[in-house]
Amino acid sequence: PGLLLQCNTYQHLVFYELTSPSQLVRRGPLQAPSPPVSWSDQAWPCAADWDNDGVWDLVIGGGYGWPRLVHNRGDNQRPAFDEPQLIPSTEGPIRVLRGDLLGGDHWHNMGYPYPVLVDWDGDGLLDLMLPNETNRIVWHRNIGTDKVPYFGPRQFIEVEGFPDSPQTRAESGLLGADPDLPNHPYPTDPRSPFFWRTGAAFADWNGDGLMDFITHGHQRQATLFIQYMHSDGQPRVRAAGPVLLEDGRPIDDSIVGRQKHWTESFRACDWDGDGLIDLIYNLAGTGEIYLLRNVGSPQEPVFATPRQFKCYGTPIACTIHGPSAWAGDLNGDGKPDLLACVEWSVYPFFAHAALEMDRHPQYRIELMA
Repeated sequence: PGLLLQCNTYQHLVFYELTSPSQLVRRGPLQAPSPPVSWSDQAWPCAADWDNDGVWDLVIGGGYGWPRLVHNRGDNQRPAFDEPQLIPSTEGPIRVLRGDLLGGDHWHNMGYPYPVLVDWDGDGLLDLMLPNETNRIVWHRNIGTDKVPYFGPRQFIEVEGFPDSPQTRAESGLLGADPDLPNHPYPTDPRSPFFWRTGAAFADWNGDGLMDFITHGHQRQATLFIQYMHSDGQPRVRAAGPVLLEDGRPIDDSIVGRQKHWTESFRACDWDGDGLIDLIYNLAGTGEIYLLRNVGSPQEPVFATPRQFKCYGTPIACTIHGPSAWAGDLNGDGKPDLLACVEWSVYPFFAHAALEMDRHPQYRIELMA
C-alpha cells in the first residue's frame, strides 16, 4: 500500500510506499523505459544550442510561467532529452505571470512564455526573450558565458512612443481584468505597442546587424519592431509599421480566416534557403501553420500570400491552443523542419521533405527469383 501522487504541474506520477504506519518512502516516478516527451501545459519550444556544444537543446515555456531548459544528451540526428530544469537568474528561477508583470489580481493569472534564445544586445551571448500572456515583452540578459548561460534581472522591451512604467502596466492590468470589455481577457490596449499572448519572430529583419522582431501590434496586425542606435549611443526600439503582403495587404486575421485572438505566434526562418528570412505564422483555434515567404529584400521584408503547411498533402491542424511550431534544422539534413506543440506539450515533428511533398513516396518491391 502507499500513496500515488500526480505532481510537478501534471508531469509526474510518483509512488510513496507506506513502509510503516507513520512512514512513506518515495519509490520514484512511474514512467516507461523510453517515455514520450510531455512537459505540461503549453510548453512552446525553442530549439537552440544552449551550451555551445554543437548539439541543439530545447528551451520551453509553460502555462504556469516557468521557462525551462531541456538538455539534449543525444545528438542532432537522434536527440535524447533530460528532464526540464528551471532557468536561474540573479533574481532566482525565472518566471512570468500576468499578475507579476501587470500587478493586481487576475482570474487568468497565467504565464504562457514563448521563449526565444537570441543575442538581443549584440555581445555574442544568447539572451532569453520572453513574449508571454501579457501585452509586454520581457527579457533577461545573459551575464554568464556561452558554455554556462546565467541571466540578469528582468527587463521590459520599451518602444518609442509607448512610455512604460509600473503605473502604465497596472493600468493595462486593470483593463485586462475588466470582464465587460470585448475579447476579455485580451482587450485592445493602446498603452502597449504589443498585443497579448503572442509569440515573436526575432531576426535581423532590416539587415543592419541588430536584432529586430515581428509580432502583433496592439491592433492585431503583424508589425516590425526594429532596434537602432540612438544618437546618444544607446540602442532603442521603434515600431517600423505593419509588415505587408506583396499585394499590399497587412498581415492580420483576414488573410488566414482567424477568429480567435490568443495563443498565436510568429517564428523567423529562412525556409527556402534563398538568404531571406521568412515568417512562420501559427494560429490558435485551428492549430494551422502558415509559411509567408519573404519576397522582399534583406532590408525590407515583404511577404507572399500565406501557404498552409501540409504533411504529405494533408493540412496540418494539430491543436486548439498553439501549435507555436519552431522552425529549424532538427534532423541534421541542412533544411528547416517544424517542431509543433499541443496543449499538454507533446511535440509533433514534421520533416522538411514531408512538408514539401504532395504525397508520401510510394515504393514498389519486386521479388527476384
